[in-house]
Amino acid sequence: MPDDRIAKIARLLAEAWLDGEVIEPLPVGLRPRDSAEATAVQDAMIRRIGLPVVGWKVAGGLGALVGRILAPRLFVTPAILPQPAFAAPRVECELGFELLRELPPRASPYTGDEVAEACRLITCLEITATRIKGASHSPDDAPIYIADNGMQGGLVVGARFDEWRHFSLLDITVDLRIDGGPSQPLTPRKERNDPFEVMVWLANALSYRGLGLVAGQVATLGSITLSQPLAAGQSAAADYGRFGTINVRVATPAA
Repeated sequence: MPDDRIAKIARLLAEAWLDGEVIEPLPVGLRPRDSAEATAVQDAMIRRIGLPVVGWKVAGGLGALVGRILAPRLFVTPAILPQPAFAAPRVECELGFELLRELPPRASPYTGDEVAEACRLITCLEITATRIKGASHSPDDAPIYIADNGMQGGLVVGARFDEWRHFSLLDITVDLRIDGGPSQPLTPRKERNDPFEVMVWLANALSYRGLGLVAGQVATLGSITLSQPLAAGQSAAADYGRFGTINVRVATPAA
């Protein structure tokens, strides 16, 4: 994809992100054709937005979908999601990690022990959102979602744990309820990836790209619950048992 096309798509997505808007589907001539082109668009979009990158998201396994978390969209529980930025969010309960020190780019891969020593476990609730109307979850639309910052809308962080390596992360579950309603379904265990394995992959993937990870950044690494819509005025409560709770509400639009 020529640089001018990358810049044009990035401008459309960045303006939609900054304005809290959803735009019409990209015309065929502006659709990224593969993950490499889509990643170039995402990189250009983030540069154009110009806000600090405070974290990363990975969805769909090792490297299927990566996006950045930007400073205004990182919250601590209990959180209120402002309008118009969160007009039609979806929520997913996840586990992730917070970086205690830098993992800079380097020639050799990071080992699991090196990554573990640089991280502490966090509970988190990811808010997903797309800037493009009508995009589906079909494989054909995967490059669009990568370009659109991996559908990253925001992140609400809960408790932090320095002593986590003895836990079986895949066995941690959560009770998610919308407005106090029934418990929402979990992502089947067999369809989830171990969050720490994804964290190691992310550290090395970003190192390979010359980006690295910075102390204080967070990473959210795959959903424990199935994605659920959260309308204006609704609240979500996620109970992780011994790992604490996360509460979030979407603000009602101003009159």
